[in-house]
Amino acid sequence: MNRNDYFARPVENACQSQPERRLMRSFCERWLSAIRNQATGLWLVAGALDLAVFLGLSRLGIEVSTAQIASFLVASSASASVRFSGRTRPEGNQGGTALRFTCLAIVGFFLRSGVLACLISVCRWPAMWAMVPAVAVSVGVLGFGNHWDNRHTARHAEAALAPEIILWCVAAAVALRFFFLPSVELLPEEAYYWNYSQHLALGYLDHPPMVAWLITIGTHLLGHNPAGVRFGAVVCWLVAARFVFLTARTLFGPQAATRSLLFTALLPNFFGTGFFMTPDAPLVACWAGAVYFLVRVFFEESAGAWLGVGVCLGLGMDSKYTIALVGMGAMLFMLVDHRARRWWRHPAPYASAVLALALFSPVIFWNAKHGWASFIFQGPRRWQIPPRFSAQDLAVSVLILLTPVGAAAALILLGRQGIRETGRRVTIFARVFTLAPLAIFTCFSFRHRVELNWTAPIWLALVPSLAVAWDRVGPGRYWPQTFLALFLFYGLTLYHLALGLPGIPYSRHVELAPAGWADLASQVHGLKDRVEADTKAAPLIVGMGRYQVISELTFYDPDEGGAVSTDVGPHLFGQRSLMFEEWSTREAADGKNIILVSLDPNDLSATSVVGRFATMTSLEQGVIHYHGWAVLPFYYRIGYGYNSR
Repeated sequence: MNRNDYFARPVENACQSQPERRLMRSFCERWLSAIRNQATGLWLVAGALDLAVFLGLSRLGIEVSTAQIASFLVASSASASVRFSGRTRPEGNQGGTALRFTCLAIVGFFLRSGVLACLISVCRWPAMWAMVPAVAVSVGVLGFGNHWDNRHTARHAEAALAPEIILWCVAAAVALRFFFLPSVELLPEEAYYWNYSQHLALGYLDHPPMVAWLITIGTHLLGHNPAGVRFGAVVCWLVAARFVFLTARTLFGPQAATRSLLFTALLPNFFGTGFFMTPDAPLVACWAGAVYFLVRVFFEESAGAWLGVGVCLGLGMDSKYTIALVGMGAMLFMLVDHRARRWWRHPAPYASAVLALALFSPVIFWNAKHGWASFIFQGPRRWQIPPRFSAQDLAVSVLILLTPVGAAAALILLGRQGIRETGRRVTIFARVFTLAPLAIFTCFSFRHRVELNWTAPIWLALVPSLAVAWDRVGPGRYWPQTFLALFLFYGLTLYHLALGLPGIPYSRHVELAPAGWADLASQVHGLKDRVEADTKAAPLIVGMGRYQVISELTFYDPDEGGAVSTDVGPHLFGQRSLMFEEWSTREAADGKNIILVSLDPNDLSATSVVGRFATMTSLEQGVIHYHGWAVLPFYYRIGYGYNSR
């Protein structure tokens, strides 16, 4: 690339960004216009009817979840009947208008439910007052849709406004995540990583420290609550979405870039990492950044972009070691692509590697001081686990993370047809950065167990191709239905976790459907107060299991984390408890009274447990409740005079 081409690029990018600015400005103007035009009239009446029905049902003693579902159905049905009765529209458009209204109603219902759950469970508003802003959200969504439909009933309207529709869908997906963020209880993994943040270090046994640093920042900003824990996940998703947008724009232009946002917002692999705070959240952000800068390197011949590659790889290694596969992909692409081979002779890639190593050096330092514990845990230890064939689990995880439509489209675009649809070099790039990591996981799955989330970031290199070939490959015509189904699934799941679906009990697998941890912690805290009053000494609490129970008890303790110093792991009885083994010792518990809590009664009757105490109470049972449902029983015993020897 010559000097003139290099300095011309900012002008070209500025020209490309002008349509995006116009699109965003048009989107915002239409939204504001819809709000102004719909402040009175039909939608105001619908909102008043919604509130009136909810108030009436609440006074009859009907629970909030059921009452607000019924009030929304009454109000939306009434407004739909008024809106569609006697109205003339272009021939053949009635079905499309009704479908759009139904989609908007689904979006409005779940967004308003998220607001309601947040105000009731987090802000402690009375249900009636919380319904006012909740109803305003659903009225705003339906009013905007009605305004758009009134102005654009031409036959080609959907095609002409596709970018605006996509931006609206992305905004709805982000709002769904944002509104439900504070009111859904933490997964056991999230509570465990919150315990990381209470013991800040440069490394941990099972993961690098980035997740702990992000949780620390989030809880300092938003407080001790699920929103504070998950704040970093939302920020990481925004970073990842921006990098995916830039990658698609660099390769295919602004239209593909806009479409790529929808894939990033709604595909399961990205929705999950943008909601739950796990090491995968910063991993996806850093992986997306590394892919973008590598596109700049290989397709724009930018030596300076290697600096971005180094930063993303270094921070990614501070998040999760899996990002090393991106470095492997870069070297492989520099071998198979003749234009990329020149970088072997350039100092920039080597400087990038040094920068990545420097950013990763604190984790190396921690491992060196702790017997390389984390490297061994994630490396040789995994290979020593007894053999288990799990390739079928890997295939199922791909179908879940990409959806069947996405998996079929990926198969097409990674094959020979991809060269025709996206170009030879882009197809090779996508193959290298997708299939090479997938091959590693596939080989591992022949003899070992694989996790659902492992392949989540490897599809980032393929998202731009999925976006540009949306309507050019066979499965692409099913994307609208797929995205609607995904939004409905997310909405129902989050609604059930935050408010409860009438008549549907909660799963007994609390590690998959977090429901009732706060109630369990409250009951255990009451036991702790009772034992302390009887013995005049504060007891320790042990949650049996590797980390799940004790992590949740620590986070949801009514003292807001005050139990960090008194909650310890089952390593006191010879079991594994990951980092809890580092945070407390057996010797420090000598002579203490301990409350043992478990979801399995057999855990509390083992000889290795009973033999550690001078005396123990008999096994007792309690019940975990959530939104009026009995989720599952828990069991507890109190041991007096623990002996570590």
